[in-house]
Amino acid sequence: MDCSKYRQFWISWKNGHLKLGGGIYLDKYILADWIDQRPFTVNAIGLMTKHGSVGDWKIFDVAGTFVGHFSTCNTKDIRAVETILLATVVRSRLQCTDKCSTLAECTGFNYNANTKECELISSSYNFKLSTSNGSNFYRKCFPSSCGSCPACLM
Repeated sequence: MDCSKYRQFWISWKNGHLKLGGGIYLDKYILADWIDQRPFTVNAIGLMTKHGSVGDWKIFDVAGTFVGHFSTCNTKDIRAVETILLATVVRSRLQCTDKCSTLAECTGFNYNANTKECELISSSYNFKLSTSNGSNFYRKCFPSSCGSCPACLM
């Protein structure tokens, strides 16, 4: 490795099959390939530079790319109580959807059909929710976050 150059790597794991490779294309230039006979759920990963060395890691979650849908699972009369990026009045839920879709930091939105109020939310994916008369909460769907919800259709 040359310290003055940027190198890209990818990591993937699914059903106990772990792979590590170089470059930007998944399953190309595989450096390590391992099948765990007793796989477990991966909640986090850790990376480090060799002891005594200095390194700068840049992590991009390509699996976390917004798929263009919002989840409507169990969100009737539920409102997210999180950091509000923008609160505005819109003509329709579709307009609120469009506003959230175009902002990477928007992770969901509250929409009230009676008042036409749209609140764009920025949060981790452990949303704090509260009951609310008339408001509905919609969360952005990512490949890893909407698989268990059949209502990820909007």
